[in-house]
Amino acid sequence: MSVLRSGGNKHWFIRAFFPEECVRCNEEGSHLCSSCFDSWEPNEGLGFCARCGEKGLMGLLCIKCKEETDVNALYSIGPYKDPVLKSLIQLWKYHYVDDAWEHLKKLITNSVQQHMSYFSNIDVIVPVPLHSRKMRQRGFDQSTLIAEHLSSILDIPIKSLLIRSKFTKPQAVVRSEDRGDTNRTFQFEILAPPKETEKNILLIDDVWTSGETMSAAAKRLTQFYRVNPHGFVIARGK
Repeated sequence: MSVLRSGGNKHWFIRAFFPEECVRCNEEGSHLCSSCFDSWEPNEGLGFCARCGEKGLMGLLCIKCKEETDVNALYSIGPYKDPVLKSLIQLWKYHYVDDAWEHLKKLITNSVQQHMSYFSNIDVIVPVPLHSRKMRQRGFDQSTLIAEHLSSILDIPIKSLLIRSKFTKPQAVVRSEDRGDTNRTFQFEILAPPKETEKNILLIDDVWTSGETMSAAAKRLTQFYRVNPHGFVIARGK
């Protein structure tokens, strides 16, 4: 079975016992069969505010959500509650199955190529970094992998502008009532300043849960530089 090279042998037993069957129809042979891939509908949220779900223009945050984040627009290929996206993301991030990542890349490509105009003004792609402790645990940085894939589709350069200086719990395991207080402790430091020509920044993460992580990264950049942060995630919501 094909797996991501991460975390050494400590994850071998977990990875070895995940069957390669479609997350949608359970057909053996692949984590997303060709039939389910062809019939899956991306971009369910493009006609809505990608943060709260209110009806609006593609990718743009509504007025209320704009007041709560420095991310000016958000693109996602679908909601996290979508069983295909959720299953593939979990297989990739937590069980290190690279077949799941290969299918996610195809879904990303399919979605982005249908909406190239959304990215027409982007100057640079910036992954939201993992903390070094999390990087050692996981063995790979999912935001960087997504950024590299997007760069190959859009022909837009990648630049690491930030470093994660404080370790925090993942949003998925933080209670919703605690997220505001918890994520005020998120700390990002500037690793390299953006160039004068790098005004429109596309921040990259895998999932927008509450938005606190990407918002903290965007705020750190806008504190020091006159930039226009946009966001890209595979999935949004809980």
